[in-house]
Amino acid sequence: MKKMNFSRYVLYLGTVSLLAVSCGDGKYTPGDESNYLGVNVYFEETEPYRSLPLDVYEITFRLERDDAPREDENVPLHFSCAFPEAFDVPEYAFFPRGEMTSEVTVYFTDKIEDFKEYRLSLYVDEAYTQQYIQQTTYPRIDVTIVREDYEVLRTGRYICGAAALDLVDWGEDVISRTVDLEYSRTLDAYRIDPWGNGKYIRFTVDEDNEENGIAPLNLDARIYTTGDMYYSSEDGADVEVIATVSGTPTFENRRRTYTFPFTYGYLGKDAGDYNDTFSY
Repeated sequence: MKKMNFSRYVLYLGTVSLLAVSCGDGKYTPGDESNYLGVNVYFEETEPYRSLPLDVYEITFRLERDDAPREDENVPLHFSCAFPEAFDVPEYAFFPRGEMTSEVTVYFTDKIEDFKEYRLSLYVDEAYTQQYIQQTTYPRIDVTIVREDYEVLRTGRYICGAAALDLVDWGEDVISRTVDLEYSRTLDAYRIDPWGNGKYIRFTVDEDNEENGIAPLNLDARIYTTGDMYYSSEDGADVEVIATVSGTPTFENRRRTYTFPFTYGYLGKDAGDYNDTFSY
């Protein structure tokens, strides 16, 4: 009788086992759902950025569920933040019997700092969610909050070099838009969102060094990300437009105009210089 070589025998068994695992009826069998009782709890949609007054010490979010059991229900919640000591977050969302909605309130501790942005993530325990159904609501919210006292001081026209240099598209031959100038009494400072993407220029006016009705501005940064993307054919990718301060920003009282000299560019490449202006 002819003997089979041992190494060939092992290889043969491995091949058979692989075929047994790989071959089937061709149907995909998904994993188990998060829960088998059909419980589905989710958050109502909320604004991703929340600016709150300085005297506010809490923020509330609303939750819903697809059905209302006959008994009370405590739904476990999970929370994450780079500065958890600034918040007091409940471990559960309470749904009274028969109720489809609930609220959860996040309280601020004495560790919270004014004018500082905090990014919070709050999400429902997966045992109370349905991950495999299509829905427009989600069991998780991500929100950035900040306590501040900025209020709209002026509304005016902002002329933007990024639009003039065709780095952003505000419409054919459109290089200006209506923008709000905001002021904080606490900081005695201003801010403006010229690009409309929540990328603020914050500054103070140096009135002590005013000459001939023109005062220099003290900006909070030298380089600003605009939040706008530009397709660079050279790089073959969308890249973020950057504004770098290239001169002395000023406020001219007679013309009621703020001037921001920028060099616009992307990925270390300069696209051109432009004196952005805000006038009211």
